[in-house]
Parts: sequence; C-alpha cells; structure tokens
Amino acid sequence: MAKKIFVLAPTHSQPRFQKRVEQLSKFGDLVIFYFSRNLYNQNHFDERHRQVNLGLVEDRKYYKRISSLINAFFLIKKYANKLKPDSVYSFSIDLSVIGLLVGFRRGYLEIGDLILPNGLGRLSRIIEYYLFVRMQKIILTSGAFVDNYSKWHFKKLNKFITIENKMSSYFSISARGEAKRINYPVVIGLVGLLRYELPIKRLINFVKNSENVKLVCFGEGLVKDYIIENSSSKISYMGSFKNPDDLESIYNSIDINYVVYDNSFSNVRVALPNKLYESMFWCKPIVVAEDTFLAQKVKKFHVGGDIPIGDQVVFNKLMTKFCEPKWIEQKARTCCRIPTVDLIDNSIDELGKILKN
Repeated sequence: MAKKIFVLAPTHSQPRFQKRVEQLSKFGDLVIFYFSRNLYNQNHFDERHRQVNLGLVEDRKYYKRISSLINAFFLIKKYANKLKPDSVYSFSIDLSVIGLLVGFRRGYLEIGDLILPNGLGRLSRIIEYYLFVRMQKIILTSGAFVDNYSKWHFKKLNKFITIENKMSSYFSISARGEAKRINYPVVIGLVGLLRYELPIKRLINFVKNSENVKLVCFGEGLVKDYIIENSSSKISYMGSFKNPDDLESIYNSIDINYVVYDNSFSNVRVALPNKLYESMFWCKPIVVAEDTFLAQKVKKFHVGGDIPIGDQVVFNKLMTKFCEPKWIEQKARTCCRIPTVDLIDNSIDELGKILKN
C-alpha cells in the first residue's frame, strides 16, 4: 500500500511548493492543504492530487490569520483522523506547529524564508526549538540559513538539509538560453513578486531619467499599483504570469534581470531565490542587492552585479554601468558557460533519503 503524505502549504501559487509536491508524489499519495491568496491565481497544484482549501488569507494582515489557523487545525485534524497519514510535509512554521498539535509523528519542514525574525528574540527561538526538535528533518533552501541557525546552536540537532531552489526539471536542455548581441534600448526585466518598494522606486526613477533603457515588469504584489501609475513608453507592466509555462518567453524578452530586494530585511540578506538559477539558465545577467548571500553567489559565478539602494545617485551610476551592452554581453557569456546540470533541480534522490528517515 502506498504511503499517504499530508502536505501543508501557506499558498497554492508558489512555484517552489508546486515543484516539491511533484517530487513528493513519487513517494506516496498526497493530500494537499493550502490557503488561498489573491496573488498568481492562475498557478495551482496539479489537479491529480487530492486538495483541501483552508480558506482565504490576506498578505501582511497577520492578526486576521489567527482564526484561519484555528479553523485549519480542526479541518486538518478531521482528515487526519479519517485518512491516517504516514507523514506530513509543511512549508511554513505555523503550519508545522499545527501538524504537531494535530499529532503527526513524522514531520518534515521546508524553510524558504526566515519568517520568525530575530526581533522576536528569545520567544521566536523557543518556538523554533520546540518545533525543530520534533521534526524528522528540516529542509533549507539557502546555505546561509544553516549559518543563521548555527548561531543559535540549532546545528547540534543534526536535522538540517540544504536543497537550493533550482530550476524545475520541467525545462529541457533545448530551452536553454544563449548569449546575444545587445543593442539599445537595453530591456531591464523585473519578474516575480513585486514586494519591496524602495528598490522598485529606485529602478523606476533610474529608467525615467536615463536614455537607451526600458523596463518591463511581470508579476503581482503590493508595488504593482505604483508601477502601473508610472507606466509610459519606457515602463511597461505586463501583468501576472503562469509559472513555469511563461518563463521562457519572459526571459527571452529581456536583456538583464533586476532582482534587487530590500536588504534591510534579515531574510533578504540570507535567502537564495530561484531567480539566480533562472537568470543563468536563460543567460541573462542578474543585478542584486549588495551585502546579501545572493550577491556572494553572483560574484562567485561572475554572472552579474550588486548594487546599494540607499542613495539614488550611486544607484544610477552603477545601473548605467550594468546597462552597457558590452557589460551585459560579457556576463551573458559567463551565464551560458554554467553547466545546465548545475541549474536544474536534481534533489529527488536526496528527498527520497530524507523521507525514509
């Protein structure tokens, strides 16, 4: 009889969740519990998996989530009593806590963002330790997360596994990009969750006051309205997109990928977004925020540049350099030299070992 795995997800639209679900389905029958959000509603888990909608939650309105989490607990418990799952795989701290309270004995937690900030101090660490000590394994998407937890002596638990958020195996080698000759106007791409206000405002100001550049924006998020308000012949908002289906056409329409997040947030300083691997796969140089783990990777591979966002004048000077065709062409050639096998997620064997523990 196939194993039954409960998957607990804070949203249905996150591509990383969808990729992991497809991998997990190789090891058992899945029942996916997820919250709905008003972002990327065209992205869903595969319909062949049994799914339970836990209701709608709104971003950043954390106080409203308490009742949603309470309702989720009773609904998940109801299904657990009936279906008797063998294990639970969660994508967030709060849902993992619910899994423990429901009574799951074999739990796995994947952390793509450090949701509990250091500002919560000792309380956050108590919650995390209570959770981690009861998990079979904790899957981290950034090596810098391990360093973060090591500072708090969590590494002694010996439960951390790093699986970086690389490209989905959905993409074949034939889809790989190639370095091209760049002509003016240079097209800057802003792709994904439009969350961080200051880096986007810096970019729009630069584009407005620069010659020979254009900006195309794809995605959803809190800063979407600001982008639309500033739309012009040089700044275009292209709307939401379906991942991974639309990625190839999106990357083929840009010359350089702007992946600058606000590094005043601790999570931004240590996270490793999949945009790094997408950019290298389609041979598009990547611009990222300075003083981040992502910037370290970009420098290591020589596939882009890092930039501060504190001062508009300094920002404009560096972006002008990054938008020079010769600079883009050089970095694009370096991207193309990265072996495709190093960009595609091949962690399914590692995941199988984890689930056996």
